[in-house]
Amino acid sequence: MKKLSQVIALAGVMSAGLVGVQAVQAEVSASVGIANTYIFRGVDMGAGSAVVSGSLDYAHESGAYAGVWATSGDAGWGDEYNYFVGFGGEVGDFTYDINYLNYYYPYTKDDAIGAGVEVVNFDDWAEVTLGLGYKGAGFSATAPTSDDVSGQYVYYTFTYGMDAFGAKLGFMDHDDNGSGYTHLDLSYQYNDNLSFVVSDIIDADAGYFAEGQATLFQVSYSLPIEL
Repeated sequence: MKKLSQVIALAGVMSAGLVGVQAVQAEVSASVGIANTYIFRGVDMGAGSAVVSGSLDYAHESGAYAGVWATSGDAGWGDEYNYFVGFGGEVGDFTYDINYLNYYYPYTKDDAIGAGVEVVNFDDWAEVTLGLGYKGAGFSATAPTSDDVSGQYVYYTFTYGMDAFGAKLGFMDHDDNGSGYTHLDLSYQYNDNLSFVVSDIIDADAGYFAEGQATLFQVSYSLPIEL
């Protein structure tokens, strides 16, 4: 599952939020990337395997945006496709963003998931996120649109960035008492293409699969695609 911080960051890029502009502009961008592993909300989703990903994004000057992101990296569910749409803007030093993101796995039970596990159809697993920011600090809250597949939960993040360095504290509050945990991510953006992340589960409910997980290290490299 795509880290939603990437989606929220996209809103900051297009946060014009202007009304009554004479020349309406839009931008379409694409990229491809590789990483040594797939980290999502502090959890190694790719079982340590290298992953390839790609994205296609549309950004409008009004602050509206949409896109698709795909990765080979989910070891449990197979290839993953994320479809998202949202709106972001800024008022002075304050930023805001709201978005809808759908997780789609185009596999049947026999292909990847296994007998007895419900197939995830389009829109079965989706989330809505509200993000707020002030200067370098940010907060977001994410909740599913349905509990049929994922159950009920709220995922909170507190972030802070300064220059090329960033920190994120994420807290998963799940209705399943054995599935809550807290993780801390530290990141460094070396340049426009190369970035590094260190992620660690700092607290987890007894019995949760992330408890005792080793500290994760991610190196990722992305390249824009000329359109």
